[in-house]
Amino acid sequence: MSLEAAEGLADLIDSETEQQRRASFRAADNGFGRVLSSWGQQLLEASAMVEAELDFSDEGDVSDFDRSAFTKKLAELAHEMMQAERLEKYGRRLRDGLTIVLAGAPNVGKSSLMNALADRDHAITSPIAGTTRDSIELALELDGYLVVLVDTAGVRETSDPIEREGVRRARMRMDQADLVLWLDDGVTQAEPPHAAGSAVVWRVGTKADLRSESDVADRYDLTISTKKATGLDELRRRVSRFANEMVSVEGFDIRRRHLIAIRQGRAAIERVLMDDLIALELVAEELRVARRALNALSLAQDSETVLDEIFGRFCVGK
Repeated sequence: MSLEAAEGLADLIDSETEQQRRASFRAADNGFGRVLSSWGQQLLEASAMVEAELDFSDEGDVSDFDRSAFTKKLAELAHEMMQAERLEKYGRRLRDGLTIVLAGAPNVGKSSLMNALADRDHAITSPIAGTTRDSIELALELDGYLVVLVDTAGVRETSDPIEREGVRRARMRMDQADLVLWLDDGVTQAEPPHAAGSAVVWRVGTKADLRSESDVADRYDLTISTKKATGLDELRRRVSRFANEMVSVEGFDIRRRHLIAIRQGRAAIERVLMDDLIALELVAEELRVARRALNALSLAQDSETVLDEIFGRFCVGK
């Protein structure tokens, strides 16, 4: 069993949701391992072409080196590797969970919403502003996806050093989130702070049972009432659609160690692509760097392997 297949089996054992289970089956079937093997073979063939041109160009069986076709194939390989890098974050969300932060001014209903979505009392609720002073996390399964809800301290200016630290942490969690639900009860009408990260922000009007329709019209992405349980099903449906867009089975089996090696390999290939006139000796070295990066994962190609490829392709020395 390859390392990738073993990791997929471990993920299957640890899976908590239906989507994780499906992705684990794909990983256990060594799906990404086959991709790595394909990349390794392409790099091997590219190295053989360059080494043959450098060392055996006087052999009659060695065809003329087509630099344009060679560059095109390398560009296609670099693009595949870049796509894998992008997929990794979607797969990581499937493994670790989609992070949804509940944020807003004090007493707008953040903890009440967490309890309503969890269908149990997980966070302490109170009419006293500032009850929640640190982030509280809760993992839920929603339509097969793992979702991590984060209840945060109310965001406001305060002289209390403990509450001020809670506000700082709330802002930090918003920056790290995939989705921020900015809650507003119509009293404070606070604006969501600028997030340094790439989080999507939805404005959610709370306590809809205490407000008129004209009061909430066109001001929010959706409105809810945890007391009357209105709007919660719609919120769940929207979050489920969002998860479907932001989470993917593809990329689930790309791990941090893969990502580092892929980036190193792609960087070496792109150094070749940046200069059309780069000497073939330097091209050969960059390809060796790219192969070594992938070798660190699960492949094994050395100089003897490249020579075998050369002799197998061109009948050199026969």
